[in-house]
Amino acid sequence: MYKPVTIPFDHSEKHFSLIADFFDKCSVYGYKNTTSCKEIRLKELTPPHGNLWITLFKNKVEGIHGLQPLFDYKKNCYRVLTRNCVFPIINQITSPKGLTKNYLSRSYSLRIVLQYQLDWLSSRFENFIPILTVNSPSKKDDSAGKSFASYARIFPLLEKQGILTKLEKDYFLYNCEQDIYMLNTLSYYSALKEIQEK
Repeated sequence: MYKPVTIPFDHSEKHFSLIADFFDKCSVYGYKNTTSCKEIRLKELTPPHGNLWITLFKNKVEGIHGLQPLFDYKKNCYRVLTRNCVFPIINQITSPKGLTKNYLSRSYSLRIVLQYQLDWLSSRFENFIPILTVNSPSKKDDSAGKSFASYARIFPLLEKQGILTKLEKDYFLYNCEQDIYMLNTLSYYSALKEIQEK
């Protein structure tokens, strides 16, 4: 049985070829923010302070997940799951069957990829503040590949659970208004533990 695998983007010719196919699919779906290296701001998603992960399924890229420094906003801030875009097949095959109130369990990016990004940050920096952003819920298009629509609903719920703390509302970032949340890592890992114990 095939399972998705998430690995760091290594800037090899093979990975550039794979991600080019992913960009083409995003163009067809109308996901404007993930249609090229320029659109995902690849230069900012490159070590030592940034990085990019790709999720592979059946030898094709079905998701990308960036991490970038956001020092202009606040010292030691890192934006996790930036330019995050996952095709529906990944959540369909990895989410638990049936109804659940645990919102982390429904999202491959929040449940799996975010752990990789936190591990990467922890291995390099002593003090860092992981933040997540979501475009204003009033935004009408789907340039982010459905992520903004779903996260605009999920983030307030995660805030009620103590996993996120809203730092800014309608903050102007990269030419659009966004809500900025800080990830409370202890609460996040506690919620993940609950998922694993079920």
